[in-house]
Amino acid sequence: MAWLIRRSDLKSGWYVCFRAPDGRIVRKAAGRDRRSAERIRAKIETQLREGKFFERDQRSSWTLGQLSEVYLERLARLKPQSSRWRHEMFRQVLRALGQDLLIEEIGIGTLDRYVNRRRGEGKAYSTINREISVLRHALRLAARWKPETKLTQYRLADWTPLREAESARKAVFLTSEEVATVLDAAHARAEGGGLNERQGEAVVRLALETGARLGEILALSWGDIDGAGVLRIRTEKHGPDRSIQLPASTVQFLQQLRNGNGSRGLIFPSCRTGVARGDIRRFWHAVRKAAKVDHIRFHDLRHTAASEMLRRGLLLREVQYVLGHASARMTERYAHFAAGFQPPKAISWPVH
Repeated sequence: MAWLIRRSDLKSGWYVCFRAPDGRIVRKAAGRDRRSAERIRAKIETQLREGKFFERDQRSSWTLGQLSEVYLERLARLKPQSSRWRHEMFRQVLRALGQDLLIEEIGIGTLDRYVNRRRGEGKAYSTINREISVLRHALRLAARWKPETKLTQYRLADWTPLREAESARKAVFLTSEEVATVLDAAHARAEGGGLNERQGEAVVRLALETGARLGEILALSWGDIDGAGVLRIRTEKHGPDRSIQLPASTVQFLQQLRNGNGSRGLIFPSCRTGVARGDIRRFWHAVRKAAKVDHIRFHDLRHTAASEMLRRGLLLREVQYVLGHASARMTERYAHFAAGFQPPKAISWPVH
């Protein structure tokens, strides 16, 4: 009457499967342990024999589309910085699952189907995890808003974020020789070019020297550089702003850029959003092609900066501050030791 199958997204985990009166096969999550799964299977079989399982009426009539409107409207007031990001994540969820799906019907099986669809569209695990995290957060709040939503229970607690296989792309960073080649290629392309090319060179230099994200660099204003050449970086994600001392050559280069466009406010006003921001990405693609480092992404410049900071003696805690990470564990994922890394010497104590 009911049977167990393994979940495909976990090394251990089970579904209880059984056939509904209309002929469709229903799957219910049964945990990760075989023994507990057997108990759940026995309970469901008893309810099926007594005809009680399908008598349970759904209490909530809320649809996923209705929940998205309420969730996004309320979160926009509480967390305005992440509002645009949450809208985009939920847009993908609604496209894949549909506006009319009852939130009472959403379970682990729903997420499995969602993962299969998004993987079929070529999306990375990290992208799928972010989208599902927004859906789970919305459903947790819906359970908290039970007097309003009538949602009986939150059934996604057992979901485990997807992880890339060992063969997946690992973080990449440039060697010192490759960095010099990239900077030469950026300078050669900017020479004789327009304002966008000169700004492109500045963006590449700042990424390699500060480890800042592209969005953080494009959000910089002239007021963020003080007279001593200290740059304040406004953290793109949650967390405090941080500061870093720029090389004198970079400060001079930015001053020339300022004199060239005579603008106030943002350092890169024409590249902040829209089509003009795409010019920076096109500049980077041309630079990496000229430097013969097509396998390098722009974000890998951030990895390169972190690795070089460690190589030059900065402490992990200092690199964590410069990158704006909330935990040292995240910094360890970014900061890789270069091929020429020399292990530290043993501590020498006086021997009597």
